Amino acid sequence: MKPIFWLIFAALILSLTACSMEITINTDVDQVTQDAAQIADFEPPAGFIPEFSASLKGYLLVSYTVQGENSHLYLIQSSDPQDADQLTRMLGQMVPNTQDAQTRTTVLETRTITLRGEETALILSEGVNSEGARYRQATAAFTGKGGPALVFFSQPLGRWNTDAVLTFLVSLR
Repeated sequence: MKPIFWLIFAALILSLTACSMEITINTDVDQVTQDAAQIADFEPPAGFIPEFSASLKGYLLVSYTVQGENSHLYLIQSSDPQDADQLTRMLGQMVPNTQDAQTRTTVLETRTITLRGEETALILSEGVNSEGARYRQATAAFTGKGGPALVFFSQPLGRWNTDAVLTFLVSLR
């Protein structure tokens, strides 16, 4: 799994909760699919299969991956509506040409898209993973079925197709 995702996920969880944490992880494909449906209805992009879901103090994370390559799709949802402001502020700090030395990513552009009927900022970035391979990532906040949510979509640069990513993102319902 990508270090940038875990850094963002850890920062998100730590910034949104100071409580003791008990995490539940599930790798059953049917359960991961059911958990994903609690966030949004969607068909994963071609080749993506459920990897795991995790539940932690009011947060739900689902992960999809492509076997044999570093392509990942993550959705995270909070059950606390007040977390929406924190998510928006966190993503608002990611502006074009912003670089993060720790995660080795650079924000390429921000554009407005509609997810689940609401306009939101889509942040497109590029980075180098721990194996030295270049990848692209799309990140956006939206209102999930059960509260504020984030979507992260990343693929190796050679497989990245912005149009396909946008098609998937706007299909979230």
